[in-house]
Amino acid sequence: MDEISLRRKVSFRIRGKRIVLIKKSYESADHVAAKALCYAAYLPLYPGLKVEIKIGQRYKPDLVALGEGMKPLFWAECGAVGKQKIYKILHKFPRTHFSFVKITGDVGQFKDLVVQQKEKACHTGLLDILRFPEDIKERLSSEFLSGLKLKKYLAFRSGTPR
Repeated sequence: MDEISLRRKVSFRIRGKRIVLIKKSYESADHVAAKALCYAAYLPLYPGLKVEIKIGQRYKPDLVALGEGMKPLFWAECGAVGKQKIYKILHKFPRTHFSFVKITGDVGQFKDLVVQQKEKACHTGLLDILRFPEDIKERLSSEFLSGLKLKKYLAFRSGTPR
């Protein structure tokens, strides 16, 4: 699935649930693929997982599972995310499980940045960084996504579960 072949709307059936992803003009194919991969990885842990919904905050997560009072239990950011946004969301939701998903780039420097912001924000919840190989986009299918295992792509984990 390259930039040219990615349709504007892509749908998958993952573990019995249908997910429809709409590629916006400013989004890369990597970003859309990362959302599908993240959804598949965390759906067993968060069956109520939603894609790109507003939750009444300044920032909108790529994926989110909500608890009581619309507070996020889980929040995922797929692709590029800046230092300020990382700090602000970790600080605002100190016990929320966060996941940052990468398909391209070095995870080492990004991990250092995230750990620094986690400590600064006094975030105690789980924090994951998932790293997928660049060629994974060619394997995207409902069948592949339904069998995806979180542990295989977990590059980093810190914190304690709720």
